[in-house]
Amino acid sequence: MKKFAVTIIAIAMVALGTVFVIGQTSETDPNESRKYGKHKKFGKFGKRGKRGFRMKRMLRQLDLTEDQKAQLKEIRKAARENTKPIRQQMRQNRQELRQLTENGNFDEAAVSAIAQKQGQLHAQMIVEKQKVKSQMYNVLTDEQKTKMAEMKAEFKKRMQERKAKWAEKKAQYEAQQ
Repeated sequence: MKKFAVTIIAIAMVALGTVFVIGQTSETDPNESRKYGKHKKFGKFGKRGKRGFRMKRMLRQLDLTEDQKAQLKEIRKAARENTKPIRQQMRQNRQELRQLTENGNFDEAAVSAIAQKQGQLHAQMIVEKQKVKSQMYNVLTDEQKTKMAEMKAEFKKRMQERKAKWAEKKAQYEAQQ
């Protein structure tokens, strides 16, 4: 039973790490990111999880000065450089996992070891991401911080409304079944 629980936890950590890393990978062609979705661009039916998309949209609405834009660009550039070895290691771990399972044999110990590594790397990425958010927030003026808080509150309100609507639709669907 204990082995089974460890296996489930390891698989969950690998899956979680993989989801996070997929969201962090960058495209080689800057126009490639625009080729998803119904209308070949981001939108309602477009690619989900575009890295930092919501943050960029919020920053555009804050009327940043050129100096602030330059500072934020430097922060993002430094963050990419700081996380590059972590992302590379996560990518290597995913490749190792694929190689371990390609032939149909399952080595639980090896998969668990890689899952542990992925979990630690994932934790490092979370810390780095929060550090960058803090640095970016410190660049903003008090007025911009207030406006950003208002935008976040509005976004949260819209999400709650959507969740309520989804729950209502789900309840109606289940009632029909």
